[in-house]
Amino acid sequence: MSDPENPLYETFRVLCQTLCTLWGVFSIIAHDLQQWRERWHQQHTGRAVSKIDLVAGYSLAISDITGEHDNGWRINFPAGGYAILGHTFDDDLDDILSRNGCWAVSQGYERFETFLFDVTAAYLHSHPAQADKGLKDGFENKGKNEGASDTSLVYWQRLVRHGYRSSDNAKILGFLRELAPALSEAETSNDRNVDLTEWYAAVSEVRHAATHADCVVKEARLAGWPDDRQRHMASWFPYERDVGAKGMRLRLRKEHAEKALERFAEYGYQVLKRLSAACGYPCQLDGLRPTAGS
Repeated sequence: MSDPENPLYETFRVLCQTLCTLWGVFSIIAHDLQQWRERWHQQHTGRAVSKIDLVAGYSLAISDITGEHDNGWRINFPAGGYAILGHTFDDDLDDILSRNGCWAVSQGYERFETFLFDVTAAYLHSHPAQADKGLKDGFENKGKNEGASDTSLVYWQRLVRHGYRSSDNAKILGFLRELAPALSEAETSNDRNVDLTEWYAAVSEVRHAATHADCVVKEARLAGWPDDRQRHMASWFPYERDVGAKGMRLRLRKEHAEKALERFAEYGYQVLKRLSAACGYPCQLDGLRPTAGS
């Protein structure tokens, strides 16, 4: 549901719907894994489990797409494999749950990032005078607008992505704080007692680990972090040292993923609320409604 009186609202609605979808899919996976765990233990109560008992095994069959065929038949090879063993069954299921939790949080991060750019674009579309003139001129001179006029929303969506991309979204968040200075206060003073800037630094590492490092936060990436941030990281996103991987392997449970997705939505609402207040738009949470199957 969009709000004709607040052109920023639709960006937040889309963020929330996506986060709810991520949470719903992950919850189904977590529920099914728990049922599998319970059934397996019921079937094996009182029975010794051999170290070679294979519960499940998976592989991908790949081929050399420019190689030889066997009388017209493609020659396939196993691309490694993944197995769940009886003697490590519970640990393996915990690992599956943690990985899916990391991936859900990572996708939540990506959707929150999209929201930051989209809500900024929607704001500038309605308030073009607040755009950085130098950035706007350079953007147009380089042809990055691809023919779009600054009267169109597409123009502003392209401009903010061109001008404000940076590591951990520092530029776009900094610009939002300039547009709505009250956002800074909300980030550090709220009834969650969470410094959202610190939390965002931590969740950025979860996203990086889930996307690029097999759910391991490399030690080098934590070097130089304040002690408080490292303690918060361990509380928000638990991990254990993985010597072989030279880092900290994330060990998320269902509640950690849920809390992270909720926090993306709550952070997003503060962005919406403070931007809306800066330009006199109405803004309230009770306009959100569930959408089945979306």
